[in-house]
This record gives sequence, structure tokens and C-alpha cells, in this order.
Amino acid sequence: MAMYSENMYDITAAIKLRHRLVGTFRNAEPRKPVHISVVGAGPTGVEIASDIENFSRIVAGQHGLRDLNVKVSLIEAAPRVLATLSEHTSKAAAQRLDEIGVNVLTNAKVTKCSENHVVINGHTYKSDITVWTAGNKANPLFENYPDLFTLDQRKRVQVSEYFNANSPHVFVIGDAASTPFSGMAQTAIHNGMALAENLKRSSENKHQLPYKPKKPDYVVPIGGDWAVLEKEDGVITGKEGWNARRDADKWVLENFLVYDLAKKHWQRGEKLAEF
Repeated sequence: MAMYSENMYDITAAIKLRHRLVGTFRNAEPRKPVHISVVGAGPTGVEIASDIENFSRIVAGQHGLRDLNVKVSLIEAAPRVLATLSEHTSKAAAQRLDEIGVNVLTNAKVTKCSENHVVINGHTYKSDITVWTAGNKANPLFENYPDLFTLDQRKRVQVSEYFNANSPHVFVIGDAASTPFSGMAQTAIHNGMALAENLKRSSENKHQLPYKPKKPDYVVPIGGDWAVLEKEDGVITGKEGWNARRDADKWVLENFLVYDLAKKHWQRGEKLAEF
């Protein structure tokens, strides 16, 4: 299926997807539907599905495509979108997706895809572009060294409370490590900071500090200035959720760029889809 689908696993794949969307929109027949299928309704899939409609309007404006007709379907094998989050969050997300015109299919398993179709629960549907966001895999490198790495059911490395694999000199953090909340950027950053502190302590002959997992806030943008934010004390939706996402973007930028450049990129955030 990888041969006939796009993904967002790295910046190169994201740019390839953008170019393919632009080309497909520009070559579409007026008013004839362009069918886009997004497989996997986790945070990435929900965000991509909700942004394609907005992106199509940008492309239409740039190239004078007055009769562009884009139909987006979000396909999820689980009974609800954002299945790893609370039912309250899932319900709010599903309602928002419906409001912006995304067709959501749950309990729907994609078993095959071709250049222009997807097969869902045994039925074939038109799909001009299929975007695959359903889950991720740990690096297969770990499977090649069973003495060094013990894996869990999701092929992530089981680590000690100090991030050791099966050796005191080998550490694994981030998405590849089998720690609580693994798979989130905030968790990877939290892992890295904890390991860095222990490496520093080790160089100073101080005792190691066991890792204490921290549940991250989950924020998922869903079309325009709208996002759903799940915190330990509740769920926030709409503009307030979007503002939380923007604050998070600013924090990340300030950790990688000098302040003035980070501020410039952050202020341009709402126009990053333009080209």
C-alpha cells in the first residue's frame, strides 16, 4: 500500500504531498470532485484532513481555480476518531470535522489501495490521493540485536527507569522507547531532558535520578483558528484551544532559534501553508 499512498513521516514526504495536492487540484476538471482519503484518525490524520480543505482554497486562489471541488474522507479502523484520547475529546473533534465538511468513516479498515482507489471493509472507493497516517513503526534496527534490545508488542524498546536497554551503556529515548505517553513530542523532549540530567550527574559522580513520566497536554488543530485541547483537568475547544497550540509552537521555536527569528516565524504561522 505504501507504493500508492503519501505520508507525513518527514519533511521530504510532506513537501512531496504538498506538490502532489497542488498538481492534482490544478489539473482537476471544473466541479468534478477530487477525492482525498486520509487513513488514520489520530492527531496527525485529524489535522491533515481538516487542513486539506483550507489548503485547496489557497491553491484555488493562487491559480484561479473557481470550480475546484474537493471531498475529504477520514478513515479510522477504531470506533471513534482520536481513539487514544478521552471520549469527550473524540466527540468534540468529530463534531468539528462534520462542521467543516470532512467525511468521517469509523470502524473502517483499509485493506488495499491502488493509484486511484481504496478498499474499505471490502468495498472499493474512489481516491485520487491517499494519505497514510495510521500508526508508526519503531526503527527495525532494534529487531536485529535481540541480545541488546528487548521489544514490547509495538516493537518499542523496553528500558529501565534510567532509559537503559539491555546494557548500562546503551540508552533509548523518544518514540522508540517503551515509556508512558511515548509517541508524543512533549514526551520525547521530557525523556531527553531527564537523560541529559543523568548524564551530567554521572560525569559529576552523583547518583542517578529515576525517570518520572509526565502526561502531556494533547492539542489537535481542526480547521482554521480552532483546536481541541485535552488537559488532565478537562477539555478545551475552539479559539482557546487554538491559542494554546500557538503558545506551544512559540515555545518550540524559541528552543531552536534566536528570539527575534523565532518570533518572526511564529507571527507568520497562519500563512505557512502559502507558497
